[in-house]
Amino acid sequence: MKKLYTILTAVILTATVWAQSPQKLSYQAVIRDAGNDLVTETEVGIQISILQGAPDGTAVYVEKHAPVTNENGLTSIEIGDGDVESGVFADIDWSAGPYYVKTEIDPDGGSTYTIEGTSQLLSVPYALYADYAENASDKVAFHVYNSSTDALSTTGWHIVELDNEIFDDGNNFNNTDDQFVAPYDGVYSFSGTVSVDDLVDMSLVIIGVFVNGSHCAYYLREYINEHTQSYSANGSLTVKLNAGDIVDLRVYIGGDTDYTISSGDYYTYFSGHLVYR
Repeated sequence: MKKLYTILTAVILTATVWAQSPQKLSYQAVIRDAGNDLVTETEVGIQISILQGAPDGTAVYVEKHAPVTNENGLTSIEIGDGDVESGVFADIDWSAGPYYVKTEIDPDGGSTYTIEGTSQLLSVPYALYADYAENASDKVAFHVYNSSTDALSTTGWHIVELDNEIFDDGNNFNNTDDQFVAPYDGVYSFSGTVSVDDLVDMSLVIIGVFVNGSHCAYYLREYINEHTQSYSANGSLTVKLNAGDIVDLRVYIGGDTDYTISSGDYYTYFSGHLVYR
């Protein structure tokens, strides 16, 4: 194969926005050979690499194309729509740049690349960054606990006070109302523990998850206490929710009505996360 020393002129034109991911980058290249002649109406092999940090940085995404140049030596491709070699285009964190686009071309349409060029993405298209940010917002998880001892003096269901948080990714747990608000339609997983002190014989302790003020079809666990001064009830469940559904952890007290809810992240806590949407 004749080796070509070519001049490669390439430009990323714009971000192409679709109703659904993946987003794409429109890319055009004009290819000339060693004699500065256009490589026209020829299928060429192109490998695109998105490099992070430097012109010789880590390739976070690599794909291949086989377009045909036009009569002016121009070829157009959509980065993000090729045959993927490695990486996921939609998972690129565009805020963690700088990023560079490395282009490798085989004028004979194969993968023996004799034309190479690297250029920096000086600005990340807003649509791509916004799409990544939207996907990042899918990360929904929380772990909260009771940091003070609460006295209960009435029989029935009580919302468990959960006034302190270990983490709340997505900011969907309201510490004032002790409630989680589902940000998306989807399947969620929850687990919790409630520790109760000052029990007497034949006291009844049940913990449950309530959705929109009504008990869920699944209780975490129930227990009838005998001859014990304290008890911890715990369990977990998976449930499908709609966006805006309100979820809280409650404890039912039966029998003697002088109880206290134990404090501390090891004694009384509630956690949950989005499984999928």
